[in-house]
Amino acid sequence: MKVGVYKEEITYFKAGVPMFGYGKSEHRAKAIQTPLYARAYVFDQGQITALVLAEIQSCTIVLKQKVVECLKAQYKCDLFSTDNIVISGNHTHCAPGGYSYYPLYNFSSEGVCNQVLSTYVNGIAKSIYMASQATKEASLSLQSGVFEPDVPVAFNRSLKAYLKNKDVEPLESTQEHLAVNREMQQLVIHDKQTRSLIGVINWFGVHTTCMGNDFLKISSDSKGVASQKMEEDHPGAVIAFAQSGCGDVSPNISNPKVEHPNTFHTHKDPFGKAIENGTYQYQKAKEILSSDKRTAINGDIQTAHVFKNVSEVQISSDYLENNKTKKAALGAMGVPFFKGTIDGKGAPDFLMSCIHVGALINRAIYKCMLFFMSKEKRQRRLTFFKAHAPKNILLESFPGRILNFKNLGFLPRGIDKAVNEMIRQYKSGALKDQPLTPNVIPFQLITLGNLTLVCLAGEITVTAQKRLLKTLKSESEGTQYFVLTPYSNAYCGYVTTPEEYDVQCYEAGHTLYGKNALAAFQTVFSLLQKKGYSKSENDKPYMFSEEQIKQRTNLNY
Repeated sequence: MKVGVYKEEITYFKAGVPMFGYGKSEHRAKAIQTPLYARAYVFDQGQITALVLAEIQSCTIVLKQKVVECLKAQYKCDLFSTDNIVISGNHTHCAPGGYSYYPLYNFSSEGVCNQVLSTYVNGIAKSIYMASQATKEASLSLQSGVFEPDVPVAFNRSLKAYLKNKDVEPLESTQEHLAVNREMQQLVIHDKQTRSLIGVINWFGVHTTCMGNDFLKISSDSKGVASQKMEEDHPGAVIAFAQSGCGDVSPNISNPKVEHPNTFHTHKDPFGKAIENGTYQYQKAKEILSSDKRTAINGDIQTAHVFKNVSEVQISSDYLENNKTKKAALGAMGVPFFKGTIDGKGAPDFLMSCIHVGALINRAIYKCMLFFMSKEKRQRRLTFFKAHAPKNILLESFPGRILNFKNLGFLPRGIDKAVNEMIRQYKSGALKDQPLTPNVIPFQLITLGNLTLVCLAGEITVTAQKRLLKTLKSESEGTQYFVLTPYSNAYCGYVTTPEEYDVQCYEAGHTLYGKNALAAFQTVFSLLQKKGYSKSENDKPYMFSEEQIKQRTNLNY
């Protein structure tokens, strides 16, 4: 197999540029702590495919679309398409935002930031093209290792939900560090002729949230620290630290009574925390790399890609776990999402209590109003609520509703700058008939011989990841290794297990497609692995018009 690698800086900075991750309008960059990079890996064995690990919050649908367009227009390169490119974010919350066309994910950036988007597009496209021009015969191997329990690298921030899963070991409330997947995996690439190290792709699941929403500098966070340290050890090699299933995994502690042999939060400087956490990841990767234990990766390249409307997926009964509701739902977010997490506080507790009670009262009133609707509309709304139960819904994605009101202009100004922006866009007509979040999302599998990369849009919890990969492993032929690569190709919130969903912690509140989201993902990925989808089975993502984007563009960035 031939492999080419390349690293390109993608930092965009202008004082006050909004950052993407915490959804807080005040989270704006005043300086650069570390530059941001896109690291590209092009694999060529009959077919060709490209994997890009970018130091951004996540890929978005428009970002990937424009990268493909840039490759064709600027580089006259027709080797790549939506089907054979993966773009994944390391999920730093301290990189510029505003590069999604879906309104909810750019309210806090006061609209679309075209300069940010074009900077990312140009840098990522260049990294892919340059990597494609530098391919050479290479040998690939997969390695893994496990963090010892006393290394304070990751903690489950929603332990209450995690422990509701039927397939996890019982733990005490002080054992957050054991309620995570402590395995690290890495793909190692050597020049076949010189045997020198070309590149490494490392996967480990922990949120890149060492710095909170009051840290006002651009940074690649802990993953970037680990990459820099390891690249310094191996000049010329391109080494990326990617994410795995980290939906409920934090570098920070939720329970102050956690018993652990190591100390925590020893750095008053938030970036010091990123250095500490990144160093743990670097040290483990270095240890794994020095080991002789490795599995050779070889064989043909295959790609499978499809866009599907999650709410319309015919879910296989194999994954429903006795849930009578057989479909996922159109996107909606619950009250817990707006409360935030240990990594980034949301609305104040008192306000959240008021919102929670208000949402419950509003729901009861709305149920009474259902009897005055047509039979068809009443059934549609009841099905929607049933698919999201027991979520206490605050915001619906399509059509945009808050507390069941379509008229978003009723919201009082002054609550938050992001809310002010939502009101502005609504009153200007910029939100008319547009989904606030994606209903149609990409699913992708990239197979490199005996290794399959499961490219998932959004964030998935530890146990949901375990079940998804178990599904694919049980249905695969031969000895196949699976690695999850989340934050790929789009962003669509979280995926939790049904048990976690019932508890309605933060992650479940932002599980857009309801209780059956995981079952829908299992169904699509399973079919994608077995036979793929024909072009006619692709659903079409919403296409925003130039006028719609113009109405929602932040002209300052």
